[in-house]
Amino acid sequence: NSGSFAGTSFSMPGTFRTMKTKCFGPTKMPNDPLEAQRMEIASYEQVLTAMCATVSNAQAALDMLGSVPMPMYDHLQVFFPPDVPSSKAVAQMCTTLKSFEGTAKTANAHLAQAQQMIQELQGHTTSVKDAFKERDLAFQTRSHYSSKVEGLHDQVRGGGSPKLAEKLSRNVGKKQESEQVFDAAMSNAGRMAETVLAVKWQRSAEILAKICRYYTSVFEASGRLAGSLRSVADQLATPSTAEAMQRRGQEIAEQAKEQMSKASQAIRARLQPQGGSGGEARESSAPGRPSEQHQHAIVQGAVVQAAVVQGQ
Repeated sequence: NSGSFAGTSFSMPGTFRTMKTKCFGPTKMPNDPLEAQRMEIASYEQVLTAMCATVSNAQAALDMLGSVPMPMYDHLQVFFPPDVPSSKAVAQMCTTLKSFEGTAKTANAHLAQAQQMIQELQGHTTSVKDAFKERDLAFQTRSHYSSKVEGLHDQVRGGGSPKLAEKLSRNVGKKQESEQVFDAAMSNAGRMAETVLAVKWQRSAEILAKICRYYTSVFEASGRLAGSLRSVADQLATPSTAEAMQRRGQEIAEQAKEQMSKASQAIRARLQPQGGSGGEARESSAPGRPSEQHQHAIVQGAVVQAAVVQGQ
């Protein structure tokens, strides 16, 4: 029953048994008296996993909702300067939406607490599962030595040698030791499962209460935000505001037109030759003096440049 490799002795059946356990897990205990508790722990773990996913998704959704409008704030402040009739309403909208960020932080605090509670309870269920695994390993060891002792008894009764009787005695001791380990593991697994299951509804309800407080914070803030944003929408959509913005746009256009006209006249004045008509003809044809067509092109270019500057 033993072999050697590089000077190290080991039991071949024991080695194979260990490898099998690592690959496939311990043998399941038949007629397990704790099977009902084991199934309850598995069901409880599924509930905790579902609540954990709910909390994570709710937190991500609220964070996204609060951050979505942020990129447009700076653009709106530039696009709607203070002299535009709707600028106050736009500023109110930005302020209202920014306040939702604070609401998100308050609401997410409830989710953070719920997440912490879930992780704590998941740690408890994991500990119970580990205890069941230890119990199963202990059962597997006890079963092994029970079968081995029974076989050795049969050999000894058939007239075995003193060496065989010594082996029987040694394995009887291992069997008794494995029974003690199994009994302790069985008791520990049952006690841990009972402790966790005794409070499963109470602790789950505490987590659900945190989730409810999260939604309460969100919906209460949403009501206040809805009133403010409704007021903003009414201001932006009212006909008087639309007419005021249209008038302001026309005023800006007229101002730009007037400035372009003044710029054009100033440029033409600088380009006109001084003196009488004869002088004009002579200077217009003088070397280095731009032709009339060239002057016109220069004026047009200056007017376009003035328009661009006004638009900026």
